[in-house]
Amino acid sequence: MSIKFMRNFGLVCAVFLLAACDKPQVDETSEGPPVAASEPSPAPAEGTVSSLNLDGDGLRLIDSNSGGARAVEFGTNKTEFLEMLEKVTGKPAVKQGNNEDCGATNAVWSDGLITWFQAERFVGWSISEDQASTLRTANGIGLGMTRTELENSGTVVQVTESSIGIEFSAGNVAGLLNSSNADANISNMWAGQVCIAR
Repeated sequence: MSIKFMRNFGLVCAVFLLAACDKPQVDETSEGPPVAASEPSPAPAEGTVSSLNLDGDGLRLIDSNSGGARAVEFGTNKTEFLEMLEKVTGKPAVKQGNNEDCGATNAVWSDGLITWFQAERFVGWSISEDQASTLRTANGIGLGMTRTELENSGTVVQVTESSIGIEFSAGNVAGLLNSSNADANISNMWAGQVCIAR
């Protein structure tokens, strides 16, 4: 089993524990910084963010007043990102770590979200049933959702069996189901570049 930092630029093949596609575009060498977002999203005004949504291109901050969403894209500066999420969650990351095997750092948040960084940029996120995160995408994809619900979520879903389990991709979001059955539940989700054991 090896640990690798994986990068995916495809529209369908997002990876954490590698969502399989015919020809996944994966860079396992981790050389060079990720492509940065054109401009980092500004921190939301204090008291206006009521929730956080997962997104295949990063995260979305939901404004409690307007209902609008602000994108926090992959490529956002790490320091700005950490400050922004601390304001949103009301507390700093529970812990921050460094994974030398894949040249990445991460921050673990109280809601179970793990955010990943490389070259001082936000490059990925992951959640798993171990942290019991209740975070979801804008169309409701989250941990505990069944395969049937996932396939009816309005997103094109691909499900494949691999050496690490039953994997799915839904746009740029990927994850694992705990079986191949229709009532199987999502146990892990991720997007962007994250460090994995394979």
